[in-house]
Amino acid sequence: MGKPYSPVDDLFSVFYSFLKISTGTLPWCGRLKSIVAIQKFCISPTELIGCKPETVYQIYEKLRSLNYDDELDYDWFIDKFKSLMISDLSPIEEIFESFTA
Repeated sequence: MGKPYSPVDDLFSVFYSFLKISTGTLPWCGRLKSIVAIQKFCISPTELIGCKPETVYQIYEKLRSLNYDDELDYDWFIDKFKSLMISDLSPIEEIFESFTA
């Protein structure tokens, strides 16, 4: 059995959730779990993120640079995600409007 999940894994989950909300899918949706793990490791930032704001690339690069037991700068991640949610390029408002309409 591998290592238990770390806070870095949790932040990757938040990141992937953001991408799925903002694009409607992820490149590995519908694939076998064994293939998903390889694709997550090998995918290029451009293929994963596409034409999203530079902040999305910064978050991804920061996550990729972290190791299992690194201390996380949660404030940095919170600031980056908040800036995405309040930017004009965020679909968050449209998504929530669709639930209330």
